[in-house]
Amino acid sequence: MNIRLILNAWLHFLRLIVKNQLFSSHKIFFF
Repeated sequence: MNIRLILNAWLHFLRLIVKNQLFSSHKIFFF
């Protein structure tokens, strides 16, 4: 397994979560 692919997947997943939380609470996109 490629560690870089795993890290990219985690960063993408976390970024989507942060986007959804910020959008639902403040309607602002930081990414």
